[in-house]
Order: sequence, then structure tokens, then C-alpha cells
Amino acid sequence: MRVERIIPDLIVSDVEATADFYSGYLNLAREHLGIDWVTRYAAPSGVSLQVLTRDPGAPVTPVMSAAARRRGCRDAGKMAQARAVRLAQIGS
Repeated sequence: MRVERIIPDLIVSDVEATADFYSGYLNLAREHLGIDWVTRYAAPSGVSLQVLTRDPGAPVTPVMSAAARRRGCRDAGKMAQARAVRLAQIGS
């Protein structure tokens, strides 16, 4: 598995309330992900931050998201299980 980027996840009580600070004050571009409980803010350099509320259906609350190439993902899952890391997948 090759990790392409790691994005910190910040838990907030209201995703929409973050727009004034991250977009307005810090001038980060907001990327709508099509999910109402999470949004991503990106700097021109490509550095990103995700803000999200707790997903009531999720077994864990994430602290980071990692984007990886699909090749080798099955092996990555096995390695994570061996290290007692809990993984969640959103999207494909």
C-alpha cells in the first residue's frame, strides 16, 4: 500500500459553523464531499483538514483520514488488524 496523503480530522459540533473561520478567515477552499457530516478545507499548497461531527453509525470516531492507492489495500487491512488498528472505509 502506498499512502498518498494523510488528512487530520477535527471533530466539531456543527460542520457548517466552521465555514466562517476556515474559508472566511484562513481563506481555505472548501471541498464539499457530498456527506452532510464532513467537509474538507484545502490550502493552495494542497494541505487539507477535514471537519466532521460524530457519525452515529460509525463504530469509532476518526482522528485522521489516509488516502492510499488501491493496489495492496487487502494486505494493508491485514497488517492493520495484526497491529490492532481499527479501520473504516468511506467511499471507494
